[in-house]
Amino acid sequence: MMFAKVNGSKIYFDVEGAELVPEGDSWRKKPVCFVIHGGPGGEHIGFKPFLTPLSAALQISGRRPSRLDHSCRGIDSHRRKDS
Repeated sequence: MMFAKVNGSKIYFDVEGAELVPEGDSWRKKPVCFVIHGGPGGEHIGFKPFLTPLSAALQISGRRPSRLDHSCRGIDSHRRKDS
């Protein structure tokens, strides 16, 4: 899993497919498709079976939700108090 630091927070994301692909004697940069889930607590993983075939033409990126992977400041603030 990959992450980027944004304003002191870690934002976790997945990437499927290469950015650059060979095309003749040079390289071609593929367009990026950002997958956004449909609501609070959702996750892009459910889309993967449908999007994976598109990774031949697109580089696919999906953000992991913060409450599932700690994509936020203060990881402990998202843990249950009784755990």
